[in-house]
Amino acid sequence: MKKSQKTIFLVFVWLCLVPAVSFAENFIHEELDHLAQVYSGHFIVSTDGKSIIWNDGYAMPAGTLEENKSLQAKIEKPVLVDQVDHVHYPAGVIDLAAYFQKNEDPGRIRYEPFSRKMYGDSENEVRTHLVTIDWMPETFKNADGTAQYHVSVTTVNQVNEKLKQISSELDALVKKEPDYKKYLSDPGGTFSWRYIANTNRLSYHSFGMTIDINVGHSNYWQWNVYSLYQKPSENAIKPENIPGKAIVLVNSKAYFVENHQIVTKNNVNFVVDIILSENQKNQLMQQNTEGEIKRDDSNNALINSIMQQALANGNRPIPEDTSFDYYPNQIPWPIVLVFEKNGFIWGGKWHHYDTMHFEYRPELLN
Repeated sequence: MKKSQKTIFLVFVWLCLVPAVSFAENFIHEELDHLAQVYSGHFIVSTDGKSIIWNDGYAMPAGTLEENKSLQAKIEKPVLVDQVDHVHYPAGVIDLAAYFQKNEDPGRIRYEPFSRKMYGDSENEVRTHLVTIDWMPETFKNADGTAQYHVSVTTVNQVNEKLKQISSELDALVKKEPDYKKYLSDPGGTFSWRYIANTNRLSYHSFGMTIDINVGHSNYWQWNVYSLYQKPSENAIKPENIPGKAIVLVNSKAYFVENHQIVTKNNVNFVVDIILSENQKNQLMQQNTEGEIKRDDSNNALINSIMQQALANGNRPIPEDTSFDYYPNQIPWPIVLVFEKNGFIWGGKWHHYDTMHFEYRPELLN
């Protein structure tokens, strides 16, 4: 190639690249500026496209967009811009089964330093911002008329006030739809400083800006062991081929099984069996014949405890890059809409679903 031709070629390449680079920089600037607007009060200026500047002058780097960075890589090792880069949370009522096939997790990418800076960098620091509020006090009352449930939430971003508003709206909703009470009673929890089992990532319950509603009427992808190893069929909900007597957790339902042989790909029995004491197991077995363990006052609390402990004990049997068939959602849409209206996204719209989980993420709803 002659020198003049080489020069023309290089100029052509440069002209092609400049618009792309400028577009990427403009996009990052717009997304970070949106963060600053949504979380107003935390930032003294807008962003420069390379960082977001906090009230104390700290410039948090935006990081670099990597075109081929996988969803799993963004979840495990995100930069700030990954948290908002082309994240489209589908607010409102949607065709959940159709959306599920897109294999998207809008909101599961979280840049932890951003939240630590905003809500607290340690358990003690987060606790300085916590207050306790009554959960749906018009619906759930003790015999003396006092509120039955209380939850601890952060005052940062007025999350406590927003959750009070949600609580009030759900009280009104349940008056119209009494059947919804079961989804909202005995909430699974709010603040809890902890790491997600078998990961180095903080659970966002650590910041006091999330809430889990009733665990027993929810679905969570890490509980879906049986459907992972055996494709859904008319008999898929019944856990057959389990060895001996066992309590088995299958997609948020508990079963008692006896005298079966293992023929499945993996031993689903271990998911619950390793965390149950003999007393717990005997308690459930004495109350039930073989088959699904029915929820009632005598064993509902124990079944909920089993589900919550399964991951807390380091039991994370399903790889995070696993794709699933559509799950049977139980949460009514009007409940979801109340949360979304007040800035909380719903984990039921994640491919790696967590239908009890609501998280304050206004940047994805505005």
